[in-house]
Amino acid sequence: WREKYENIEREKENLYTEMVTQAQRAQEEVQESWEEAQQLNNILDALIKEHHADKDMLEELMKYKQDKQQEHNKLLNTGNTIDSVGGKQRQRKVKILHSKAEQALWFVRSFGLQLCRLTMISDEGKDVAVAFKEPRQRETETAQQCPAGRNNSNAWPLSLLPDKLSGVKALHEDTVGTVIQLWKDFNALYTKINAESLTEAEQKKFSKEAKDWVQMFTSLGNTRKGYGKARVTPYMHAMAYHIPMMIKLYGSIKKFTGQGVEKLNDDARRITSRKSCRWNACVDVMTLKGRQQALKHRERDPRSYEKKSAYWKEGIFAVRQKRKSDMLRECNAPAEKKAKH
Repeated sequence: WREKYENIEREKENLYTEMVTQAQRAQEEVQESWEEAQQLNNILDALIKEHHADKDMLEELMKYKQDKQQEHNKLLNTGNTIDSVGGKQRQRKVKILHSKAEQALWFVRSFGLQLCRLTMISDEGKDVAVAFKEPRQRETETAQQCPAGRNNSNAWPLSLLPDKLSGVKALHEDTVGTVIQLWKDFNALYTKINAESLTEAEQKKFSKEAKDWVQMFTSLGNTRKGYGKARVTPYMHAMAYHIPMMIKLYGSIKKFTGQGVEKLNDDARRITSRKSCRWNACVDVMTLKGRQQALKHRERDPRSYEKKSAYWKEGIFAVRQKRKSDMLRECNAPAEKKAKH
């Protein structure tokens, strides 16, 4: 029985060792399975994130496509053509075409060009021209093209005048150079007068330049009419002897200008006399100026209009034709009665 007991103990130990080994293997397999599951979970999260990113990108692309489609639809003509409308409607169509053509041909500015006139031919062979520059737009563009420090309406033509005088045949050949130099020097003095500030060297130089300019002006009096000491005005005297002193005291006389106040006064008088009920002038002026200040960067876009009813494409022409036939019939009826009698 002892041998049997020893064999049982040995089998028990072998079985225990095998169970421990199997348990370790199972634990390792569970750990490996958990790690694989964790990796699969990470991969799944990454795929979900990519899916969301692709979905967001797709939504952005769809939104971008819709926006571009809407912009494209805004440029399309949804109504009648130029040839099928009357004079007033044709003018409205041309105005709409004007704004849409500027939007569609925006890239011409990158070539250093600017739309001035667009000529087209309709389906019936009629010429249609669209002008893009109004007189006010030319003035605005000219003001924008002026160099810095020349915002005054007189400064920009004044800088161009001397070069224009060189080709004028009405000027005398012996004094044309002096006249041109006179205008150039006056342009330089005018620019310094309108400057926001001047250095000490510029202030001293201005006094001498102003006096030299007056002497050049008076020197022409010996040979040409309209010049000389008798033609020196109080403004010239003030420019040569008083403005240099004011510039030396205050650095510039630009701060004393009253042009802005005078312009504001003109606008206020115009608002009071034309755009108000004249109950309270101050309130009317301040209210309108506030609206203009708030809306100065906004511009009304023409609203697109689609004629959904078939009446506007076909029915209206039938109604007009019937009305015309009825009118002709009524006009011809008295003549037919007289012919029968």
